[in-house]
Amino acid sequence: RSAFGLQGQKCSACSVVYVQRPVRDAFVARLARFAQQLKVGHPEERDVFMGPLYTPQAAARFRENVTMAERDGQVIFGGHFIDGDPGGDYAQPTLVEVPRGHALLREEQFLPLLALRCFDGLQEALDEGNAVRYGLTAGIYTTDFGALDLFLDRAEAGVLYANRAS
Repeated sequence: RSAFGLQGQKCSACSVVYVQRPVRDAFVARLARFAQQLKVGHPEERDVFMGPLYTPQAAARFRENVTMAERDGQVIFGGHFIDGDPGGDYAQPTLVEVPRGHALLREEQFLPLLALRCFDGLQEALDEGNAVRYGLTAGIYTTDFGALDLFLDRAEAGVLYANRAS
């Protein structure tokens, strides 16, 4: 919800998700099922979850970022525009996987584009996450109190969430 709600066009949108390597495939499958059921369309319709991108420039940035992800990594799902109301660009919820340090990991997208990174140890994910220019929001889902303490002590963001309900 955080990545794709309001088309990802909010400061607290999740733009990068760090997933432990052993659960990567299960996570991707579950996220893909969730994204497929999201209705994209005119925002005045009650059952619509995602409306259009806010400007033609945002649509151009979406295209550029998808092209960059295809070139440097992979588009796991999404990456296309869908037919919608005239007067708007309606992008699919998109998941990409790119290498460490990639430009898509360092800047907020304000798009329905989520970058995936896998990690083996939490400190590795924290180091990557803390390397961004603006760390507005960070969150963790864990049942391991040691991991939770490490996250709360080391994550560098304006707002931290722990096990927040979706």
